[in-house]
Amino acid sequence: MSDDAVESSRASVRTGMGWIAYPIAILLEVALTAGLVALQPYIPLGAHAILYVATIMAVAYWLGDWPAVVAFVLGLLAFAYYFLPPHGLIWPPAQDARGWAMFASFLIGTAFVALAMMLIRRAQRRAEAITDALVESGRRQELVARVLLELNRQGVENGSPQAILTLIKDYAEVDAAGILIREGGDFPYFVSQGFSADFIERENYLCAHTASGGVLLESATEQELGTSIRGRCLAEGYESIAIVPLRTGGELLGLIHLCDRRRGRFTPELIRFLEEIGTSIGIALARKQSERLLRESEQRMRALTEASFEGIVLNESGTVLEVNQQMADMLGYEPADLIGRSIPDLVDPEERARAEARISGGVQGTEEYHLVCKDRSLIDVEIRSKLIEYRGRSVRVTAVRDITERKHAEAALSKSEERLRLAQSTAKVVTWEWVPKSGEVTLPAEWYELYGLTTALSAYEDWRKLIHPDDIARLEADRQEAISGHRPFDIEFRILHGSGEVRWINVKGGAIYDESGEVVRVLGVDADITDRKRAEEVLHRYRLLSERSRDIVLFVRRADGRIIEANNAALDAYGYTRDELLAMTIYDLRGPEARPEVESQIAAGDAGSAAFETMHVRKDGSAFPVEVGTQGASIGGERVLMSIIRDITERRRADEEIRESRELLARQLSLLQEALVPGAPAADVGYDTAAVYRPAYPGEQIGGDFYDVFKTENGRLGAVIGDVSGKGIAAAAMAASARSTIHSFAYELSDPGLVLAHANTVLEPQGVEAARFVTVFLILINPPTGTLTYSRAGHVPAAVWRTDGSVDFLEYGNPPVGLLPGQHYETLVDRLGPGDKLILYTDGILEARRDGTGFFEIEGIREALVGCGCLSPQEVADSLLAAANDWARGDLRDDIAILVIERTGGR
Repeated sequence: MSDDAVESSRASVRTGMGWIAYPIAILLEVALTAGLVALQPYIPLGAHAILYVATIMAVAYWLGDWPAVVAFVLGLLAFAYYFLPPHGLIWPPAQDARGWAMFASFLIGTAFVALAMMLIRRAQRRAEAITDALVESGRRQELVARVLLELNRQGVENGSPQAILTLIKDYAEVDAAGILIREGGDFPYFVSQGFSADFIERENYLCAHTASGGVLLESATEQELGTSIRGRCLAEGYESIAIVPLRTGGELLGLIHLCDRRRGRFTPELIRFLEEIGTSIGIALARKQSERLLRESEQRMRALTEASFEGIVLNESGTVLEVNQQMADMLGYEPADLIGRSIPDLVDPEERARAEARISGGVQGTEEYHLVCKDRSLIDVEIRSKLIEYRGRSVRVTAVRDITERKHAEAALSKSEERLRLAQSTAKVVTWEWVPKSGEVTLPAEWYELYGLTTALSAYEDWRKLIHPDDIARLEADRQEAISGHRPFDIEFRILHGSGEVRWINVKGGAIYDESGEVVRVLGVDADITDRKRAEEVLHRYRLLSERSRDIVLFVRRADGRIIEANNAALDAYGYTRDELLAMTIYDLRGPEARPEVESQIAAGDAGSAAFETMHVRKDGSAFPVEVGTQGASIGGERVLMSIIRDITERRRADEEIRESRELLARQLSLLQEALVPGAPAADVGYDTAAVYRPAYPGEQIGGDFYDVFKTENGRLGAVIGDVSGKGIAAAAMAASARSTIHSFAYELSDPGLVLAHANTVLEPQGVEAARFVTVFLILINPPTGTLTYSRAGHVPAAVWRTDGSVDFLEYGNPPVGLLPGQHYETLVDRLGPGDKLILYTDGILEARRDGTGFFEIEGIREALVGCGCLSPQEVADSLLAAANDWARGDLRDDIAILVIERTGGR
């Protein structure tokens, strides 16, 4: 750019006026002249010239050279016209020599001053231009330095583009800026500032595509690309647009895009400078991209290595450079422990020489070795090696796979194959081969044994004759359909065994085809399934029976408890489908608390039969009680348990209700029994009484025994004990009635026989109770004298222990009460002396029985009472009961009531 252009540009920038400077210069001269004309009388002529010169100098300084020339011409004419005589004449300027001298002096002086001012301004402007250039150069150097600092500090791939863009945008003083980085066929914005989001979104697509959707870079030059971007920026209202390429080695890597809404913002020098910056950024970008690609490549390689299931070793001449974690884990080391180690040192010493020869010879491919782990154990490995270039060196990449489990599996497979051959011979399973075209059949010796043959077959037709006539057509059709469809076959059929027996065979196999699809040969495996078919037939018959049963029926395999068959009642009860139930074991149907018992119950059922109750669990998790009956059987050579299972939920509920009813009844019976046999009989002065009652079946049924001690109206001491025939509520009701009736009559009557006669009339049974009666022993004692009157109605004799140690029995008696209408009951008299004891009891004492010996009877009572002189009435009653219980060995089978009265006073 020329100096004038620079000066013009600076003047324009400084004033911001341009062509308007000329009218201003004219106005200044006109205003000055008008003012001087008005003030001419007051201002000397020399001052006029000075003011004109000052004005010209001001115009030259502020408005420029050419406006100053205009001001000079106008000032010269105005001075000559208005201030040199004669006024109003320009030419000649003066009529005398003085006028000429003044005009010439003004002209020369003004011209000299104007010229001097112009020269001074030019020098000053050149100095300012140099200063500005130096400042601009400093700014540019600072920008370059800061951009390079950003590039070296982080790089364009790590966040510095935004900082670099800020530096460029601030330097160029523009409204918007962006850096576009090439991605394939497009130039999307990598970073931007000042552009609207809508503009960026549209530009990211339109940067490299035409309006029709084509790829612009395939047919457009770099200049056309910039033109396209400029056009779209102008449409957005930007007046100044700069597109600066980022290149390296002739390759376009990206663009710097600058926009401003003011005109003329980008000079050629600025563009050239930005291109230099762009070149530096392009070089840095290319370098960083290369570093990134290398880094990503290494990361991908490491990620692949770490993600591999195999161990990876990178080695140079047998020395480990890198290993992945899998390799370290395989040997029990940390990766750092293996780096620098010699690979042959990790190999089994017996194979070390082979490994060294492989490494030194650069052998590639696959081999197997034994590696030594950190704990000195050996593992089987398979290695695959390949030579590659790595960081300028030739290294070997080795993939190592642990095949220890595979080796163990191969060994196990070998043993399994041997066992399979043995199992085939034992399980009657044989293989065969048939060539359809020739009809040739290859059959092993085991096949002839399976079919019961002693002579070899010569052709396929001979084999057909062994097949059951009803099965041959189906067998051949099913086999041919499978072979034609290139599918394996699985067929069951019957044969006519050499023994004359019809047996079942299962054949599995398939065909081998040539390239044209023709059958070359057919291979098959025959297995004797006769036992299984028979078992299925047995199960089928059982199934027909079980389907008619409302109970659950399960067939369980003894060996593992697997359910092999179930009826529909089982499916309904447990909520499973048939397939679900047949996939379960009997253990799965048991509640957790019942599982430990399963094995013993299965063993018991297999040994014969077993019946028990347990808990089963439905599919929804709910448990229910069941009653199980199971029995073992052999079906098809296999032990199977057939279990019939009944849901006893309702029965359990009924049992619980019965139990509760019995408990309620027992409580009611206990209350009734307590009313019949009071716990503490009443006593009288001079007499002690005691009683004991023992039911034969406590809480289950009420007996008919009763007793009572009472006072009569005339002061006598009464005692009664009785036993109603039978048990239960009816007997208890009659006992209560008899006790109450006797008590009532004895209160008024002093004759025991008369009391019983009246009671007999009242208690005479009728209807269904006609056979029920009461045995009674009633005593009335005169307390002062000890005289007792008594009447015995069919009851066992009362015993009297005398103070001399003897035992008497009051045996005379009458028929039971309630048995014979109008019966007379006799009254007898006896006496209790001081210290004597009267013992009343029921027949449960006499009938206490010992197997093989007999009843307790009178002699047993006598013997039990012999030594009771020093015992209290309660002790006497207890000892008599204990003696009877000992006699029966604890098996007393009837209710027992004992009442003891001792006379303790009198004489």
